[in-house]
Amino acid sequence: MSDYPITYDYIDSKWRQRPGGNRLPRYGVAHDTGNPGSTARQNVNYFNRQNLSSSAHAFVDDREIIVMIPFTEKAYHVRYDVSDANDWAIGIELCYGGQINFKEAYKRYVWLWAYLCNRFNFNPRTQIKGHYMLDPTRRSDPINAFSKNQITWNQFINDVQKRVGQPIMTAPTTIILREGDRGENVTEVQRQLSYLGYYKDSIDGSFGPNTRNAVIQFQREQNLIVDGIVGPMTFGALNDAYENKESKEPLQRGDQGTRVETLQRQLTSLGYTPGPLDGRFGPQTESAVRAFQRDQGLAIDGSFGPLTMAALNNALTSHAASEDAPSVPKPSPANETLYRVQVGVFESERNAQELASKVRGQGFDVTVIPFPKADP
Repeated sequence: MSDYPITYDYIDSKWRQRPGGNRLPRYGVAHDTGNPGSTARQNVNYFNRQNLSSSAHAFVDDREIIVMIPFTEKAYHVRYDVSDANDWAIGIELCYGGQINFKEAYKRYVWLWAYLCNRFNFNPRTQIKGHYMLDPTRRSDPINAFSKNQITWNQFINDVQKRVGQPIMTAPTTIILREGDRGENVTEVQRQLSYLGYYKDSIDGSFGPNTRNAVIQFQREQNLIVDGIVGPMTFGALNDAYENKESKEPLQRGDQGTRVETLQRQLTSLGYTPGPLDGRFGPQTESAVRAFQRDQGLAIDGSFGPLTMAALNNALTSHAASEDAPSVPKPSPANETLYRVQVGVFESERNAQELASKVRGQGFDVTVIPFPKADP
């Protein structure tokens, strides 16, 4: 399966459906649009022209993957009364039906989920949820789109799992910004250039001469084509440089953000107690770092610097290997019997699908099979 380009086309932050926030995603929710024939571009355009009560992070069809809300921001894609997904999950919508080639759209959908699993260290089997699992009485997506194309939930997860096990390059990006442009993408470029020390002016979302000069300086130092235009190569290099520098910055008491929350989660997984997973490097997190440093024979200063980072990565790798060690299966009796449950016959396909959705929510694989009525 080849890699696919991702188009980052963020909707305006003035809209209610882009609530903002800065969090490290904990899991993902798989959706379908429920609107057969609507493309990724049509959906993004719809969400970028008025205040709405719902949203998603990205839309995928047979031609494009478009991210309209940064993955580290919140989005309104699941009801608050059934889940915390709006605060902590990435919502991805699959476009289907009409003139959309489902096979191609599905390939991109699987690829994007594998990309996200690699990027945010998700386990597909436990950290990708179907919308129908979280809101079984009201929603059936993405099973709605899957079932029309003979795809089961288990098959989808298996497809993602297989792709996670293969090398995935950083997704190429479709974006071109130049002097005179305005908007959220320009703001993001300015923010990254500022963090890297190239841009000294105000971060205002307006691509002016100072932004262009900063881009030129960055391109020159990165041995890129020097034209002052942020195209796919420059945008990708900028993202890589930003993430590389940010990931190596030491963390210490008083720091906040997604990297701190990641550290807290990692320490917790190893049995330490950094306190609430709130992204705040307070006394409890510092105490947990000190305890880890003591156990690893490192200098005990409570700061999460390069040596502690390396030791933590090694500890996490060893911990994951021990958890993944195969267990010896319990032998089954030779005469073991399996049982199939047949629920009943429904006059309405909707009623059948609603019950099937509830049963799937309990972890079972369910198929609704249509058949003609018998003659009276």
